[in-house]
Amino acid sequence: MATFVAIDLMGSNLTEIPDFIQNENLNLSVIDLRSNPDLQPSNDNNFLTLTYLNDLLLPVHVDCSGGLRIWERVESVDNPKGNRCRNQTDICVNSTHLCIEESSLCTTNGPNHFLCLCKQDYYGYKCLRNGTFPTAIFFGSTVGITIFSSIFLYWTQRRHVKK
Repeated sequence: MATFVAIDLMGSNLTEIPDFIQNENLNLSVIDLRSNPDLQPSNDNNFLTLTYLNDLLLPVHVDCSGGLRIWERVESVDNPKGNRCRNQTDICVNSTHLCIEESSLCTTNGPNHFLCLCKQDYYGYKCLRNGTFPTAIFFGSTVGITIFSSIFLYWTQRRHVKK
């Protein structure tokens, strides 16, 4: 896991918020994006995977993702002007409707993002299957079908090859 205290992107002439998803193991607590007048939020996945983000500084025209529901404090700052989002809250603490199945757990995955993870001994769609995933049967049947299909296609298509 890469650990950085802060990334200063002030005055970088950015037009959209950088994609941090590629660095999902990035332990980052401060991002400063002020002084980027053309910066526009790129999509709903801004700051995805940044679970340790505690201080986010944005240009005046860009709002804090999730507002006061996600951040303990949202305030205006001067020099340079911008919006400051402080102390990311755990979206899962007060939101019982996010992971509705009793066999799943909610975990924060960055500001305004969450994941539903299966509890122990549960797996599958919405963690509805109890027990352990049948790994041997799954991979055994996958390999068997692949070998059978390959042999069948080789046998049926080989006759079209000229000698």
